[in-house]
Amino acid sequence: MVGTNIGILIYMVDDITHTDSLETFHHLGQIMIYISSISGLSRSIDLGLTRGIAGLAKNLEYLENNVKALSDLKTTILDDKSRWNYCVSSDIVVKNIIPVWEFERDDFKLQKYNLYDTVSLFIEHVIFIQEKGLLEDARQKDIDYRNHLKWLMINSLSFSYHYIENALSDLVDCETNRVEETSIRINSLLMLGIFILMICLGILLYFIAFLKVHYEKFWNFIKKTVVANYLFIRQASLDRLVSVHGSDLGQDYSFTQKPAATKNFYIKTTLSWKFIWRLSFLGVVSLSFYLLILLYFYKDCEIYMINRPKLLQTLNIRRSLLSQIGFYARDAYRPIAIGYYPNSYSFANSSSEFPSLISYYKTHSYALCESNFKSLISHKLGKNFYESAKYSEYVLDFGIRAAINIFHFDSYYIGNSAFISGKEYSDYISHFMVLQDALADAFDMANTSSKQVISGQLNLIIWVTAIFSAGLVLLYLAYFLPFFEKQTYFLRKMKILPKMILMSEKDFKTKF
Repeated sequence: MVGTNIGILIYMVDDITHTDSLETFHHLGQIMIYISSISGLSRSIDLGLTRGIAGLAKNLEYLENNVKALSDLKTTILDDKSRWNYCVSSDIVVKNIIPVWEFERDDFKLQKYNLYDTVSLFIEHVIFIQEKGLLEDARQKDIDYRNHLKWLMINSLSFSYHYIENALSDLVDCETNRVEETSIRINSLLMLGIFILMICLGILLYFIAFLKVHYEKFWNFIKKTVVANYLFIRQASLDRLVSVHGSDLGQDYSFTQKPAATKNFYIKTTLSWKFIWRLSFLGVVSLSFYLLILLYFYKDCEIYMINRPKLLQTLNIRRSLLSQIGFYARDAYRPIAIGYYPNSYSFANSSSEFPSLISYYKTHSYALCESNFKSLISHKLGKNFYESAKYSEYVLDFGIRAAINIFHFDSYYIGNSAFISGKEYSDYISHFMVLQDALADAFDMANTSSKQVISGQLNLIIWVTAIFSAGLVLLYLAYFLPFFEKQTYFLRKMKILPKMILMSEKDFKTKF
């Protein structure tokens, strides 16, 4: 019983620890976010350089941080493959299946790369923009600058980005399926434990019934022996009273007297009930433990493990959509020349794209209010989103969600205005960067709090299993073992009684 508990617990710990880490999921989500933000940052740098719009220094600094983070993530891609190979979408790590627009004779053609090479290409093009873009002569005369900028604009918002986004969604589905399949196996193990428990109790009950029959036969054999040897037993008892205790019994107690008539009855014992109610108690306690783990503790843990990747994906999508909204709003204000787009690729119209993205964003704005996610987020994170985030920037005084709504309004204003001042555009960029940092912090908080919730539930399962197993051992040592030892001792002593009667009877007949 204890061994079964430990085996099931080890399987649970292995599965929950896997879901509790989700390193691959986190890395892939970060890659998606940094790639989506590259387009807006590169576009802002280009606007700042070519049209004299403010905010250049902030954009350069933020872009540099994105490149550094993306470079660090690139080193984890190949290591993550082994943790992700249970999902078919992990093929993007090593197989050339991600479509990327590449230069070819003053036009763009689709090429396919794996995730590692795709990220390397993004880093290469961004570094070129950082180095060449700051040189005015290079921007005006070097066509490579324009091509690198076009490459970033297209691939960070088109097939490459969406392919990685779909891989992340597939990973969430794979994780959900993995948890559900593992849950079925754990439930099967728990049911197997219950089945084994029932078999053991059944065997013990059969043994008790078998023991009861022979126990009664034994008692009836003693009864029969005692009745058959009544004269001997009576005379032996009288002799002991006279010789040991010095009793004067007189002549009325002759051993030749016949025994009184006795009824022919069959002795029945209550031994079985002594065993049955103890085994029943053990069975009820063990069954309650299995059902408690199955229907309560692990069930909650399963829900947490399914919802955690969905929660983190929701926050990743928010950051990614924010970058895209910012890009399309800026591009609607200052459209890129049509020559910047490949002839074979239809780029989305910025004026219509960013309003549709805002509408799509709003449909996901209440995700954290869902009951499935509430149990995974901390009180501090909920307060930061819906009340007041503790940042120095005034835009977050009423929470991240309110700041996002303001950003949506500003995006409408930027995208539909014929003219905006340099300060307005600079404030818009600052607002965007503050929101990105706040959402990054929110993601870290959600990742930490949800991990703590699952770890806490796992620790609870470990404690309950340990306490139950220890209690079971103590119950056996303090209650069941003494009872069984007492019964065994009693049966051993009972075996001597018939022998004593028969041997004494033989001596009795020899004497008389």
